[in-house]
Amino acid sequence: MPNYRNYWKEAGYLDEMNAAEAAIAEGRTDELPKYLTDRWLADCTLYGPAARIREGSTNGATPASRPRSWCHSRPTAVR
Repeated sequence: MPNYRNYWKEAGYLDEMNAAEAAIAEGRTDELPKYLTDRWLADCTLYGPAARIREGSTNGATPASRPRSWCHSRPTAVR
């Protein structure tokens, strides 16, 4: 989905998303997993041994929680 790829480009994953878009445009969607690098995976998911998952879920680490890719939102007051 283009909106997700644009988000990840802005978050610092330009090379990965450009490679993924080229593969999509050329019909090589079976290659997409190789463009989702370990760096990208580590920054947007909790994965690995159970102890790492438990630690990440209790210390506030959530997908895309690194400073370069964190999105803040605030509730809007209704008047």
